Amino acid sequence: MTFGLIFFAYSTVIGWSYYGEKCVSYLFGDRSVFVYRVIFTIAVLIGSVSSLSIVWGISDVFNDLMAIPNLIALLMLSGVIVSETKIFEDVRKKEKSKSRNNVKEVPINT
Repeated sequence: MTFGLIFFAYSTVIGWSYYGEKCVSYLFGDRSVFVYRVIFTIAVLIGSVSSLSIVWGISDVFNDLMAIPNLIALLMLSGVIVSETKIFEDVRKKEKSKSRNNVKEVPINT
């Protein structure tokens, strides 16, 4: 169990590092990746020696902050979502009516 937890934690750190690196590269260019790596490494070192309650508190704050750009994007795309949903529902209704019209009744011989 201990080894599983160690490998899970290690792979999670690697995964988040890669994900963040790609996001920083996309947003700010490849030249900013080095700065991100330094900040990420310092954050991992501080997190590994800090108390668990502080680490969880900081983690919760940053996860909550990630909701802000998602909510803004959701509001900005709400018109697109409504129009795409209407198109989907129209197509779905047409497909249902087609499938009902193509059903052949099979007589049951008793």
